[in-house]
Amino acid sequence: MSINKVILVGNVGQDPKVRELPDGRQVASFSVATSRKVRDVEHTEWHNLSAFDKCADIVSQYVRKGAMVYIEGRAQTRKYTAADGTPKETREVIVGHIQILSKARAAEQQYEGLPKDEDEDDVPF
Repeated sequence: MSINKVILVGNVGQDPKVRELPDGRQVASFSVATSRKVRDVEHTEWHNLSAFDKCADIVSQYVRKGAMVYIEGRAQTRKYTAADGTPKETREVIVGHIQILSKARAAEQQYEGLPKDEDEDDVPF
């Protein structure tokens, strides 16, 4: 038996990019930064994330650059061919669950339209 589970808490690096796959499914791609301090020196790690289908729709609506998010997903290595024909490999996290922990300042306008009694920080799936 094996387990492939990733848990991240960090800040979104840029607004998600949403595109449609050839089979009609939606994918939202974005990055999250996590940091840790070692002997008063901060080390930041960037993580590439992909969300599909309904999760992609929710990410595209609510996730903005600067927001702090909690992510659960799985690690995946994807192989592709670069424009110059060189084979490449990238590591990404496939999002299974996302919870918004704080609003990004740039997205505050979007959140103002939510009903007062709706819990805007916990995006359900």
